[in-house]
Amino acid sequence: MDTKSIAVKFNIIGIDDKFYVQLDTYMDGASSDWLNQHAGLFIKSVNQEIKKFNLLARFIGKGGELRKRCECLRVTATHLTDKLDLATIAHLNLDNWALLCGRVEPLVLDDRNLLRSFCGTRKISDLLGLIFPVGLVGDAAAYASRSLVVLLYALRNGGDPKWLSGDSMKSLVALFDAGRTPKSGFHSFTQWGAANYNTVQENIDGHFLKHVCAYSNKMPAEAVFPSEAAWWWKKFDLSLRYDQVLPCITDPGDRNALQSFFTKSGDIDRGKLESFLKTETIKNSAQLQSMLIGRGADIYRKYALSLSKVMATVAVTCSSGKAFVCGYHLADEIFICGRIDANGFGISSCYKSLNLPKKMKSDEDQRMWLLRA
Repeated sequence: MDTKSIAVKFNIIGIDDKFYVQLDTYMDGASSDWLNQHAGLFIKSVNQEIKKFNLLARFIGKGGELRKRCECLRVTATHLTDKLDLATIAHLNLDNWALLCGRVEPLVLDDRNLLRSFCGTRKISDLLGLIFPVGLVGDAAAYASRSLVVLLYALRNGGDPKWLSGDSMKSLVALFDAGRTPKSGFHSFTQWGAANYNTVQENIDGHFLKHVCAYSNKMPAEAVFPSEAAWWWKKFDLSLRYDQVLPCITDPGDRNALQSFFTKSGDIDRGKLESFLKTETIKNSAQLQSMLIGRGADIYRKYALSLSKVMATVAVTCSSGKAFVCGYHLADEIFICGRIDANGFGISSCYKSLNLPKKMKSDEDQRMWLLRA
């Protein structure tokens, strides 16, 4: 069937006959037959009659691309989505799209249905963005095969596609290839990572100051919690004397105010610890920060590594463009997470949650799959 017959079938009127001749120049039997069966999929979303065929012409392109494009459309409509937007499809990378279709068609029906469900909530271009992320280095075909496998594992295990992006997908594939596959088990973290810091030690020190000392140079004041910090001090039996703080204080008024947080013997008053941590004493003294890091950062580091051996509900999650392994120590209400970074696979953060059930519920939404229940 020629393009004019297709147009009549779908009640597309007002197109110059010369335009049909131009389209027919690029049509072969297989393409014409497919368009006859599926033209409604892409023309129904375009409003103006002339625009429908202009888009169709742009999509068809010239010469040898036609059959390849029609085959991609056939696989897409049959196995992925019938919500085809020609204006979007016309601009997709044809080679990547064809490569994706080549991976989709051999899949078993259940997996194709998972991808169709994905495309029910995300655009077909989003799927391509996961399989061929921006800045991809290396063999695109090999990565497409691997990332599609990982995506299907996530979807089979209840992973929510809304958390997936090209960057988080690359991170997820890296974790998968490192053996963090569904229900594979997880023994513990063996090291800390650098996370968003320049070095591992900077990461440990930065998280120690944030969670144990209620100060962070990377986070606003409302993102640190003196009540959490007070808990850590008691957990690690950290101590501080007024005569140790005094050399760090330059304002005489601050000296007098701070003295009320210490006992007559000069030790920090445990009953006033949280109130002390609410002051900006630690924030305003690099000397005091350094002293506290020297006393407690390595204790904090070792505690997180030890606790990671007995975490509950260990899972792979996705957020902020990264994939993480995270878990909880229920008795102490501690959350630990880690990922692959420049230092390899290691802990990114460890902190006491002030509302662990709420935290666990939030993380459950971001979960791709469980490693250990």
